[in-house]
Amino acid sequence: MNLYSLDEYKFGGYGRGINEFLEPNGIAFLSDGSITVVDTNSSQVKLFDSVRRECVLKFGQAGTRPGALLYPYRVAVLPGHDLVRSYFFVLNDIM
Repeated sequence: MNLYSLDEYKFGGYGRGINEFLEPNGIAFLSDGSITVVDTNSSQVKLFDSVRRECVLKFGQAGTRPGALLYPYRVAVLPGHDLVRSYFFVLNDIM
């Protein structure tokens, strides 16, 4: 039997900082092990290094204009050859 501590999988915390969340919701994993989390109440998508558990990329801001996110709640990633060429699909409340 293997026992795991939740601490070995924990990262981030509550707040508005780069490594924090207001309401983490959707999660996706990239082929390199990076973790993508959509934060609903900050209207952002954050990409975390799985080893350092630090945010290495974030995008999004609240609004209804093109390119903005309004309460995003799910994320999916279609991998490319590297992070720059990967495609992120985010579901949010804008119709």
